[in-house]
Amino acid sequence: MTTYSLLRNPNLVVAPNFESIPFPIVSMGTPTAIVCDSNVDRLHPSLRQTLTETCDCVFFETVPDHEPKAASIQDLAFRAMRANPKAVVSVGGGSTIDTGKGLCAIGSKDYILPKCFQSPGRFENAMTHVVVVTTSGPGAEASPAMVYGFDSEARTAVVDDRLIPKTVVVLPPLLASLPRFNTACCVLDGIVHSFESLVSGLNRHFAHPLAIAALRVFLEGLPKVLEKPGDLDLREQLAVASILSSTGLRATGAGAAHTLGATLALMIDCPHGALVAACLLTLLRKDVECSDACVRLNAIARDLGFDRFAEILNLLDKIFQKHVLSGLQVSCRSPYDAPSFPNGDSVDPRLSRHLTRIDHERARLTLETVLSVFGL
Repeated sequence: MTTYSLLRNPNLVVAPNFESIPFPIVSMGTPTAIVCDSNVDRLHPSLRQTLTETCDCVFFETVPDHEPKAASIQDLAFRAMRANPKAVVSVGGGSTIDTGKGLCAIGSKDYILPKCFQSPGRFENAMTHVVVVTTSGPGAEASPAMVYGFDSEARTAVVDDRLIPKTVVVLPPLLASLPRFNTACCVLDGIVHSFESLVSGLNRHFAHPLAIAALRVFLEGLPKVLEKPGDLDLREQLAVASILSSTGLRATGAGAAHTLGATLALMIDCPHGALVAACLLTLLRKDVECSDACVRLNAIARDLGFDRFAEILNLLDKIFQKHVLSGLQVSCRSPYDAPSFPNGDSVDPRLSRHLTRIDHERARLTLETVLSVFGL
């Protein structure tokens, strides 16, 4: 087992097998609430038994979704507090990790979302959070952000450093069974994190080296792991690179691709990684046509070992077409039965709140292009 310290949080533990998982969990104190979705039992049937035999834990299953709902997190908190847990372990991808963050933040059935985030004193006593990632890097495992939705309102993102998990556990054998579609979506999301850090002017000296290091691993490792999904070394490298990219994004903040992806998430039901990847590719195609932007992108390409940025764009486009778009099922969310982004300033307020950082005309063209890619 290898442990790395990344800034203040999280601590990264790379474990060789299932039996090694409980080590960082037991040391936190018991009892422990395990938050996982139903896919974990289907893909990794021995995981529950291993944890149950080693830890004083109670399992709570979540419904797989692209973002957790506030009501679901609240209901989970009410049930979990009966066991009086001292820690929360989230086993899953981004939505499960965000659910675990919400459970830690609530900390008591006397608090509800989002009021718990307005009570700093209570939040300081939040439970310790450990994450066991089951995807190739959703980014939530190293992020101070928590995204959740309401049934009748737009999704909400809360950003607070106290939401960063204490420990992240990476088990390459756990990742080896991840389907190619999920692998591509998750790693492309990490690539978006890295590119958004690179083009940001904030905290360049800190964020840019992390983004370059992560992109080198992503661009070399993603094509290989899609050919050899069982390669444990590649799985470990990609998971660690995801944490690096997310750490860099913490210093710069999300960019246009995530802003547009959040807007699209209100209109269509689609995995987050596929949304932001489609937005990034659309934006980059336009930037390559601009001489000034192309010069900067070619400089980034040379730092990554490519002659021209067009080579990177072609590589990502092929992966997106073959491994994401071919297996993607997209549906419209009510009331957007025929999603569109109107001309001018007549924008649904639930959409416009996400578009304060990007020119509306460029946003409209990008969103319309992405929707056409998805066949909507």
